[in-house]
Amino acid sequence: MVTWLRRRTLPDGGEGLWISSDGRLVLSTQMGNDEPAYDANNPSLRDGQPVEVPTDLTDAFSQEAASFIRRNADRPFFLYLAYNAVHSPMQSREEEFERFASIDDIQHRIFAAMLSRLDQGVGTVLEALRDEGLDRRTLVFFISDNGGPTRELTSSNSPLRGGKETLFEGGSESPSSPGGREPDRQGRWRSVPSPHWTSSRRSRPLPGCRCLEIAGTMEWT
Repeated sequence: MVTWLRRRTLPDGGEGLWISSDGRLVLSTQMGNDEPAYDANNPSLRDGQPVEVPTDLTDAFSQEAASFIRRNADRPFFLYLAYNAVHSPMQSREEEFERFASIDDIQHRIFAAMLSRLDQGVGTVLEALRDEGLDRRTLVFFISDNGGPTRELTSSNSPLRGGKETLFEGGSESPSSPGGREPDRQGRWRSVPSPHWTSSRRSRPLPGCRCLEIAGTMEWT
C-alpha cells in the first residue's frame, strides 16, 4: 500500500509512518515510508534502537500518531497505526479498570478497560486531524484483522461460528469502518471479504491519479 501511494498519490515531500506492536513486521523505512519506525514489540524500538516507553502502549501509539499528523499537516501523508489493544496480554491501567467495576468477570472487565483506552486513543488521533483542519480531506480506515479467539480470554463471536485461526465466519468476519467526512454521501453497510476492500479502494479514481487496473467489482462508488 505504501509503495503504491508513493508511486501514485504522494508527491515529492509526502511522508509515511508505520506504528506497530508486532516485531514480525518489517520496519517502516523498509516499506517505503520516510520516518523511522516506532515498533513497540519487546523491546520498544525507534529507528531500530531500543527506547523507554513512559506510558502504556495504547497511549504511546496515540500520541505518536497525533504528533506525526501535526508535523506533516502541510503535506500529504500516509499513517499506518496498528494498536496492540485489544490483544493479549490482557492488561489495563488501574483507573480505567475501576471505571468498569460493574462488570463481574475480571477478564471481561479488563477487556472493557482496554477497549475504552483504545477508543480514547482513536479520539486523540481524530482530534489531531480536526485541529489541523484535515478531517474533511483525510480518509480514515478503522479495521480489524480477524474475529476473536474463542479458546481463551474473553471472546465470543456469537451468533457466528468459530473464531480466530478458523475459516468460519466467526474467524474471518471483523468490523471495519473505512471512509472520511465526505459531504453529501450517506453511510451504508456492505459485506465484502476483508482482503477485497484494499484493492477496491485502490481502484477508486483519485484526482490526477492513474489508478491500477484490477479485476473485480468496484465497491467504492
